[in-house]
Amino acid sequence: FKADIPNLMKALDLEGQPLPLIWTADFILGPKAADGQDTYYIGEFNCSCVGIKKQLDRADDVADAAIKTCMEGKVAGGDSKSGAVATLLPQPENPKGKIVLLECRGGNDKGTDGHRSDSIPICNALIQRDWACVPMFYSDADYEKVRAAIMSSAGYICRINPGSYDGVTQANLEQLLNDMVKAGKKGMSSAEAMKKMGAKDALVKIKDLECGLSDTAAYYDTKDLENGLPRTMAKGETRVIKQNRGSQ
Repeated sequence: FKADIPNLMKALDLEGQPLPLIWTADFILGPKAADGQDTYYIGEFNCSCVGIKKQLDRADDVADAAIKTCMEGKVAGGDSKSGAVATLLPQPENPKGKIVLLECRGGNDKGTDGHRSDSIPICNALIQRDWACVPMFYSDADYEKVRAAIMSSAGYICRINPGSYDGVTQANLEQLLNDMVKAGKKGMSSAEAMKKMGAKDALVKIKDLECGLSDTAAYYDTKDLENGLPRTMAKGETRVIKQNRGSQ
């Protein structure tokens, strides 16, 4: 799987975009290898704001990955782990770069301070590395304010769990995230990346990688399903059926 990682984004039609800072992959147990070892294949990606509130010690790793991502291509920058609510550290006086961390107000993933429990630890880890990291709440009313902040930064870290938020139009948010990437800012992750990587037909796109299953197929209408699935079932092999989006 590690050997395939450099090829993932290209296979997903996301060439040039960075891997998500925080993401997970579910694996399906495959047949035994020639040497008797187990084999595993990707069964699903998840990169739509994966939480690390139980692994806040990894905030340092997230910060290092964010800095590495922003330094690649020389993109121009702008000017406690116990589970308790973290306090944002003072921003560095002469930062090496700047990253905006985006959230939305509300939702059941917020703590008493209004932030996700992993947001401030991620900001602090970056601040401790002499990078400015400013947490901002996106809303349609603040669209231009958020846009200006990202434009004066090396990029953004999106910590917005897909859902419904007061004063937020999802299409506007997604447009902003994608537009910032087109403007040369590092999107961690862009709306396009979250959609393409989170959809189950991503498994079709990686089927020719070592971590993919070569006989993976996608059916986009009932006719294709009725014609294609019985033929694969006739092989006598177990099939896993998933809807393209969602976890049902």
